[in-house]
Amino acid sequence: NVSVNTNNTTGFIDPVFLEAGLFNSMVTLDQGNGYAGTGKTASGGVIGTPSYPSNNITDALAIATARGFGTIYVVGTAALGASPSLAGWSFDGKNKAASKIVFTSANTDAASFKNLRVEGGMNGSIYAENCSIGAITGIGSTLINSVLHECLLEGDITLLAGNTRRFNFVNCSTATDALISVNVNGSTGHISLLGHQCRIQFKNVTQPIDIHISGRGMELFLDASVTSGAWEVHGDVSYTDNSTSWVSFDYDDIPNLSARATVGEVFDSVA
Repeated sequence: NVSVNTNNTTGFIDPVFLEAGLFNSMVTLDQGNGYAGTGKTASGGVIGTPSYPSNNITDALAIATARGFGTIYVVGTAALGASPSLAGWSFDGKNKAASKIVFTSANTDAASFKNLRVEGGMNGSIYAENCSIGAITGIGSTLINSVLHECLLEGDITLLAGNTRRFNFVNCSTATDALISVNVNGSTGHISLLGHQCRIQFKNVTQPIDIHISGRGMELFLDASVTSGAWEVHGDVSYTDNSTSWVSFDYDDIPNLSARATVGEVFDSVA
């Protein structure tokens, strides 16, 4: 009988170690052109590698767990639903045009996304960096903060009802002339918006919530459904108020700007 010592004490290289290099420390998911299973293809290809991507998220997560990876690399469009949970996982893509995730009631709490487009219905907090953000719903948490960092906002955003954590927009922008709605959905907590070349409309601010806004070339709109909130606005921001009432509004160090003349009044930045 012949045996192989995979501890490399006799000069042999562990085949599992060799395979690990094929993954680039992440599992590749291509639902349109991938392979089912968690092992090898009939031809011997290692499923989950760039050359032999997985074709479903269940297998992809199983492969990643078995090999100690925390990231799924998305090729093309991935449709992800309520099961399995995506909580805590990282997703990367080639770029915002080549990689896209469409959610349906997905558990995204503490999940992170980079270099891709995300859209659809989720349930939980996220961290997104250099992403295109389509229309998304259910984003937020009672435990974990959410962050959109250097993202292009291309669809309306609806927060999770009952969200009590911080929601940060950092250096985000909108497509030319596009007006993006942020539906606060009666949530509390804190919203911070740092953006440039943005046209943002807030809706359904109906509970006590702190909202801090700082921008360059930003247009800010308050919808008629805004009835509450403690607002603070700084920078190169044009502000149009259609709200019915507010708690407080500080605009470039002008405290308690509540003596507006009419609904729909426009204030230009004094920064």
